[in-house]
Amino acid sequence: MTKNQIKSHVIDDATILMEKLHALGLKPLLLLAYPPSKRVASKTKVLMPTHAQLTTYTKTCLENVEVIYNLMVAGGTEHLYQWELCTICGMSWPPSWQAA
Repeated sequence: MTKNQIKSHVIDDATILMEKLHALGLKPLLLLAYPPSKRVASKTKVLMPTHAQLTTYTKTCLENVEVIYNLMVAGGTEHLYQWELCTICGMSWPPSWQAA
């Protein structure tokens, strides 16, 4: 089996497992991040049971989860630093965003 066939079989198995979990009354959600290739940057995907009934509010929340997951996968480029007091003069600085 090639790498793509193995990947598709695992995703198929995960989809079947999510359907079974949904039948048991659970609300499964699977977030996937595909590694970047030469042609495409890293791609993310959200999998849910195919027949799950979603409200408009739930769809909006899932879109937000996907956006946050995309940011996590891409990795942040800045960090918020909390500066400590100067031990010599006692001066303090507000938190600031600095390049990672």
